[in-house]
Amino acid sequence: TLESRELSELFGKFFNFDCGQGMKFVDNDDSDSKEFIWTVSPGESIGFGWDDPEVAHALRWTCSNASNFLLHGENHSVSDIEVDTIGHISTVKLQQGDYSGRSSGMEQRVTCEIKADKSTKVILFDLKQTNLNESGVSESPSSGDTEVAAVSFQVHIPGLTISMIDDVSDSRPGREILLVSSDGWSIFFSQTREAYHEFEFKLSTFQIDNFIHAAEHPVLLHSPLVTEPFLHLSLVRRLQDNNDTHDISYIALRILEIDICFDRKTAETIAQFISPLHKAQEDQTNESWVQELTSKMSLNYSKSNRRAPRDIEKFIHSANACRIHVEHLHLHPIRLSLTFTQEWSRRNQETEGFVFFQIIRGMASISEAPLTFTSFVVSHAFESPTSLMGIISAHYSSQLMSQLLSIIGSLAILKAPADFLTNIGSGVFSFFYEPINGLVKGPEEFLQGLEHGTQNLARGIFVGFVKGAANVTDLVTHNLAGLTDDFFVDERNAYHKMMLYGGDYAASNKSIQDSLSIAGACVARGFRSGASGIIEQPSMYASRYGAIGLVKGVGKALVGAVVKPVVGVGDGAVVLMNHVSEATSDKEVVLKIPKRLRRALSAVSSGSSVKISPYDEVSAKAQKIVTGGETVDDAYLGHVQTSTTLFIASSQCLWAIDNKTREPWCIDWAEISNFGFVDGRYMRIDVFSNEGIHSNIYEMSSIQLADLFGLLSMQVEKMGNCSQIGLGFDTSDGSSSSGAMTSKHIPGVKSIQRRHTFGSINKPLKMTTIGITNEKELIRRCRTRVKELDSSMNDYFCRLDEESWLLVNSWGQYFTGLSSRRCVIIGIINGTLEPIQIKSAKLVEGGSLCYFIPSSEYDDIDNILHPGGAILFFGSGAVPSLLQSGRVAISIESNVFLFDLTDQISQYATAYTRPGLRASFLEKSFDKSGWWAKYWILISKNPTINC
Repeated sequence: TLESRELSELFGKFFNFDCGQGMKFVDNDDSDSKEFIWTVSPGESIGFGWDDPEVAHALRWTCSNASNFLLHGENHSVSDIEVDTIGHISTVKLQQGDYSGRSSGMEQRVTCEIKADKSTKVILFDLKQTNLNESGVSESPSSGDTEVAAVSFQVHIPGLTISMIDDVSDSRPGREILLVSSDGWSIFFSQTREAYHEFEFKLSTFQIDNFIHAAEHPVLLHSPLVTEPFLHLSLVRRLQDNNDTHDISYIALRILEIDICFDRKTAETIAQFISPLHKAQEDQTNESWVQELTSKMSLNYSKSNRRAPRDIEKFIHSANACRIHVEHLHLHPIRLSLTFTQEWSRRNQETEGFVFFQIIRGMASISEAPLTFTSFVVSHAFESPTSLMGIISAHYSSQLMSQLLSIIGSLAILKAPADFLTNIGSGVFSFFYEPINGLVKGPEEFLQGLEHGTQNLARGIFVGFVKGAANVTDLVTHNLAGLTDDFFVDERNAYHKMMLYGGDYAASNKSIQDSLSIAGACVARGFRSGASGIIEQPSMYASRYGAIGLVKGVGKALVGAVVKPVVGVGDGAVVLMNHVSEATSDKEVVLKIPKRLRRALSAVSSGSSVKISPYDEVSAKAQKIVTGGETVDDAYLGHVQTSTTLFIASSQCLWAIDNKTREPWCIDWAEISNFGFVDGRYMRIDVFSNEGIHSNIYEMSSIQLADLFGLLSMQVEKMGNCSQIGLGFDTSDGSSSSGAMTSKHIPGVKSIQRRHTFGSINKPLKMTTIGITNEKELIRRCRTRVKELDSSMNDYFCRLDEESWLLVNSWGQYFTGLSSRRCVIIGIINGTLEPIQIKSAKLVEGGSLCYFIPSSEYDDIDNILHPGGAILFFGSGAVPSLLQSGRVAISIESNVFLFDLTDQISQYATAYTRPGLRASFLEKSFDKSGWWAKYWILISKNPTINC
């Protein structure tokens, strides 16, 4: 578009602009060029274009009167301008008195400027007038441009972090999965008097830490620490009269090398994390789908004579409207290093249908695959943002597709030979390059280059062989470890993860003494695990699978006794060889270590709700203890620090760590009987053991008591006794045993009982099994003795406990060796003033009948357990084998309670009572080898005292 303005008043109707042909300008005076001359009258606008928009374009113009339309004249009256360069200006100086007849006190210039106006370029002709002094020199403009105010500001931010919390699951507490950390933010903006906006943004470092449980790589995205900023963006914008048009003089973007490391589980977890956003968008779309479809159809078919669909018009409009002009755009090269670890993971419904996840599920592991994208440089771009982004996207996507085949060379299986060839190749290159480079400069430099090249060659060969040997040894030991048990493999993997990414082990300045210490620990761990396996594995496998399990356990133990020390020695050798190669190599070792520990999220209730609070280093360290250095899938709930003990509550356990000895005491929530205050300054925690309930008493302040009480109350439903210390427990002083029973606490018991703690007699006894031919005879003898017991005896509780343990002990001696069978005994005492009717008792899992062994206060005809009465339920499992584990699970139902109990500590073991009653576990004992379990439960009125 050609426009002339502010000229009509000055030159009247006699003034015109003559413009040359719109093509690349060729300086000739051929008369045929007259047919390409355009004349623009004052105030007139003309639209024009070119047949070939790809070539460069120039325009020659001059000012003429009504009788002169030729592009002839002196140099000062003819000017050229580059049409493709927005912002380019050319000027024609008018002679004094020419065309206008004005006085000679003014100097007049006509400017021609290329501007951008929304979706098109505009060639604007304008008049500039300046005053002349006595010597004929221009002074100041008579009507100059409006001066732009100069403004500038700069912002520095030390760092910014974004924490991503996964709180999608309702069954487990929220967890921090990703930490985006950036340091060294610098933002600069200025507006100059020359009407320019200058913007500069710098980011020193950028890193994304991966806290997903069992993720292979703790750092998802990492940038090396260098003196240059990780990200540097510069932008200069020229101000325009029309704010809708953006004229950018210069824009440049530089990003340093990026290392990306992820595995399949990380990708699946992130997809599951963002799935609610997709669902919300889909739900919102479905609600308005019918309305949008109807509206779209009505617009498309409202006019029958339309020649083109609205979609085409919309596309054309978006491609031409709101264009931006970029005079110089420079995107620097981008270098990526991609590492992907393939591992088994359950299929996630949230990722079904995505092509990306279908690809990575079948992709092999790759290690440090290099991806390089060349720079993108363009000048005088005049495109819409959508079109420009499409061009840039095509530039990078085409390069990505061309580099896919090169990733094959970075497969993890080829890592060892690739490292070997890379190290030797770099040494050979340096051996020839250094002397040649020195020879160009002089004889002395040639000798120095020969010396450096020889050193680099020797270093490359040595590092190549040592690093290759370390890679091969690591691969062999990894495969050998798979022949051992899962516990050793998990322990080895956790130790390796700690060495690579944990604290002092991952320090870049390790000395040879540190590496020798780590190597010695690896060797010691292998020998220790092999020796302990000889004793533990045969019994463990025999308890699981019986006679065949014993054979399997012996085989595992023998293999482990040989393989585990070899694996330990191999791991130690790898540590030493890596240290030697790192110390010898001239390459800097880049450590990828998380910026900080995973954020500890304190629980606010017994459910999965967590409290978002500022990062606390102490809480994070407490969480690290709970999770075993991120190797155990447990959730931190909170902690309380006293003068003597550190208490940590997690989803699975309660930890108590002595401040002096640092010895941890860890107890499962199901093994805690109850807890409560003692004398207002002590906290008593009663736990189940193989010999009854034991009390642990801790002194602390009132505030600490309240905090610990709140943590314990969150997990009260997982404890053995959901109610508190109260009925049936002597809490008069802290030294008394909470399991001690007396008749004054039990309604219906006729005699005052001697103090007794259930489970205190659980000690192995040598019993005679003469005359016992089968299990029924063993049960019959026990039933006869228990039938003689009633609550009028002052040792009633003690004798009930003795009989139950006698049956368990005798069972273990009768069924021993390869015929060993698990057993469960459950004793129930009626501590109410009403009868309890037993409806059913059965083995949900097991290999025998469920036997009833009642006391004298039980009605066998109506199955009524009278107040003060007791009854034992006994069941056993089948002989363990490879096909069956021989587990035992008993279900008991009555008119007031429902119990489901097993032979091991389990979250599926439940005890429900009718409202107004409660079931208090007096004993919950389990064999360490898993052969027996012993319960004693008191049914009583529910007290009004809360825990």
